[in-house]
Amino acid sequence: MGQVVEVSMQETIANLGRGNYASHYREGKPAARRGNTAPPGAVPDGLYPCAPGGPNDHVYIYVQPVNNDMWCDFARAIGRDDLLADPRCKDAPTRWEHRDWLNEIARAWTRARTKHDVMATLGKGGVPCGAVLDSAELLDDPHLNARGQIATVEHATRGRVRMPGSPVRLSASEASTTPAPLLGEHTAEVLAEVLGLSKDEIAALRAKGVVR
Repeated sequence: MGQVVEVSMQETIANLGRGNYASHYREGKPAARRGNTAPPGAVPDGLYPCAPGGPNDHVYIYVQPVNNDMWCDFARAIGRDDLLADPRCKDAPTRWEHRDWLNEIARAWTRARTKHDVMATLGKGGVPCGAVLDSAELLDDPHLNARGQIATVEHATRGRVRMPGSPVRLSASEASTTPAPLLGEHTAEVLAEVLGLSKDEIAALRAKGVVR
């Protein structure tokens, strides 16, 4: 019979960053940034600060260096048509040589706008761009919640916890999201079923501190 396999790009990326939710719940605040790097050749490329200037007010911009088309789209989108005739911007290698200057132009423009405004303007102009959401914004994202991507699980010690669910959807079998087991939660079960130990033997190991 088979079934329909549905995979969302946004939900896949949301799930990819699931490791950051450990610090989100441990610290009780959005996960901190860990830096950013950009490959040679593409300018602008990377994270750019946005208004109002908070630690998570950034946008990711990528202008591919294969040809000048996307660079021209970027220059027009930010209202800098003058850059199209600037010899420092004639091609990708030359722009890379002047990347500090160009990146500051990009930063000056993004700093005056919110990350969502930047995303809307550049996206309309054909430039790949995305507002960077922190862990709290991601959990509250209307689209992800409407899609049922944000799952709620009951944890034995944390209580009710919200977290990204599986990004892969199968039409005939739904993937469930369950809380991680506590340390030693399945020790007795594993020792009994896999090693065939008796309750007394398991209790003896626990008494000696061999297992939890």
